[in-house]
Amino acid sequence: MHHGKVSFLWDAGSGLTRLEYPSVRINNDKWHRINATRFGRHGTLTVQQTDSEPLPAVKTTASGSSTIMDVNKSTWVFVGGLGAQVKKPPAVKMTHFRGCIGEASLNENNIGLWNYAERQGECGGCFM
Repeated sequence: MHHGKVSFLWDAGSGLTRLEYPSVRINNDKWHRINATRFGRHGTLTVQQTDSEPLPAVKTTASGSSTIMDVNKSTWVFVGGLGAQVKKPPAVKMTHFRGCIGEASLNENNIGLWNYAERQGECGGCFM
């Protein structure tokens, strides 16, 4: 998040690309469905408040020629913030998330939000 809006950042090796959904603020105490997709150099972001009609996706194409992110069993995935051991890249504005995350997935596989290797801070869960 950056100023209440969703930002999708990635770097596949050719430099950072940022895609921000321009018109929807998600810090309004409502549930939202966020879908960030990257395939090769192309990124797509959709944000929908769950009690509203779907809005159009925003898209961008990264510069450079790198297209592959090496995600394997030893890759760390951070949900809701960055671990203390991770140096924050300058483009990342927030290192923690305040709110509720109902579910998350990577490569169409659910990330078990209650099945984690490490945890920092307190979380009592949140329910719709």
